[in-house]
Amino acid sequence: MSAARTSPELDLPAEGGFLVYEVEPDSAAANAGIRGATRAVYVGNNEIGIGGDLIMQIDGRRMDRQDALSTAMARKRPGDTVDLTIFRRGQMIKVRVSLSSTTDGQQL
Repeated sequence: MSAARTSPELDLPAEGGFLVYEVEPDSAAANAGIRGATRAVYVGNNEIGIGGDLIMQIDGRRMDRQDALSTAMARKRPGDTVDLTIFRRGQMIKVRVSLSSTTDGQQL
């Protein structure tokens, strides 16, 4: 989910990004230590998972549009790596993720 519209309510950076809601066990994201939501809150009528990571950049490109994540991942193949800039518990950190393939076509 894009965090740009909800950042004031959730105390997230104004630059926005994509909130990680869930991380599949044994996935590339899980192996890299990416964290999903730990609880849910309501902003208006929308349930939003919070407590997880906010992906702000992939390979140095800002996640500032709805299609930014899918566009960045479309150029990647299993075995490639991506460098993520994430916001976690008030700090910006860098994480390298080695992509793997899955049966449903998702890579991260």
